[in-house]
Amino acid sequence: MFKSALKLFSKSPNQGSVLPCGLISREPILMISFWNDFQKKIDKILGPIPDHKRAYMVILFDHHRISADRARIVCEDVEIYKLRYPNIEFLFLCNSVDEKLYFDQVHLQSIHCHAAVFLDEHRYQVENTNVKDFQAVYRSDIKPCNRHDLAVDIDDLLLVGNYTPSDAIHFTNVMDNLQTAKFVRPKGRVDSLLTRSKVGVCLGDADGDVFSCVEYLLCGLNVVTTDDYKANTLFYNDDYVTVTRSFSTAINKAVKESSKYNVDPYVIREKTLHILAEHRARFIDFIQDKYDRQGTKSPFLKGWHSSFSHLLGLRQVDSKSSKSKLNLLRVDERYI
Repeated sequence: MFKSALKLFSKSPNQGSVLPCGLISREPILMISFWNDFQKKIDKILGPIPDHKRAYMVILFDHHRISADRARIVCEDVEIYKLRYPNIEFLFLCNSVDEKLYFDQVHLQSIHCHAAVFLDEHRYQVENTNVKDFQAVYRSDIKPCNRHDLAVDIDDLLLVGNYTPSDAIHFTNVMDNLQTAKFVRPKGRVDSLLTRSKVGVCLGDADGDVFSCVEYLLCGLNVVTTDDYKANTLFYNDDYVTVTRSFSTAINKAVKESSKYNVDPYVIREKTLHILAEHRARFIDFIQDKYDRQGTKSPFLKGWHSSFSHLLGLRQVDSKSSKSKLNLLRVDERYI
């Protein structure tokens, strides 16, 4: 039964899965998923695993509020899931120190490991040119939680994202509101789109934009973000990240000021890579501990090198994700 279930994952186990879940390891069984996706398919993901097999479920977070109440709700859900699947151990990756503290308080097993460590950094490059077609870019799906209305005062705005049929009316309203904005639905890599702008903006209404903020930085862009976020604070640097109030006029002012910052984009990228390197190493050590507890002889890092792919294949439309070297500390010479 379990062998049949494993076939639900692709041969390169983290790409093209028909479930919203990546298979990191078969021995021990280690799976990974976004929390909201996991909750929708929990029985299909965990059901096929034999009761006598110890398995680990690694959970990522993207759009949600970081708070003590949120941690308590997650804990209550986990207690229910443990009654149904007592052989499953839940491991949470927290995007901030505050989130880790809240999870510790409710005794959930977690580490401070930002979800952006699963971005393939090779897919984001600096465009070495001073020519910019847009003042700002907002990389996000067109849906209400992303508050595109806050960009109404920005001139020369590029929107990079997708929208579902159910959000078609909302998309039309957004484009009607942002009269001068241009919209592009990305196909594959987005770095060539992001680098056409001077500044990347984060406008979501929860601790989201977890990935877009880091995508901007890996492309060497200055960033303007609202003060709603706690998830990305470890990447903030006063030299190239501006935190402002959630008002369209304040955001427009911040974008104009940020576009004048003269920080070397390769420096922005390199500093971001070093932060990601620390968190990726932390994740690898965290999982290695599970390997050691199970008595697995092969080190986790050995298999991780061969199986890593962009966002581990989760939520990916583009299945042709390039492989990535794990050693982020070894930055290409031309970026030093």
